[in-house]
Amino acid sequence: MEVPPWEVPVAALYLPGGGEAPAVALEIWHITGWDGEIRNVAPWEHEELAFCTADDLASLRLAHPALARIITSCLSAESA
Repeated sequence: MEVPPWEVPVAALYLPGGGEAPAVALEIWHITGWDGEIRNVAPWEHEELAFCTADDLASLRLAHPALARIITSCLSAESA
């Protein structure tokens, strides 16, 4: 699969479940451009898809409690 220059894979990882947190397989992409509407073509995997900023992370209901910290860390590394 060819990846456009405005889509950069940042991280891929697996977070094991524990307590009330489910196991999560995760890919983080840094998207700097988009053409068209975002669509959820895998509703069995995703409740919702949306673009967000780092500031939005604290208010999102994410699949795993560690995701906000991991995504923030990835974004910080990208901007360094």
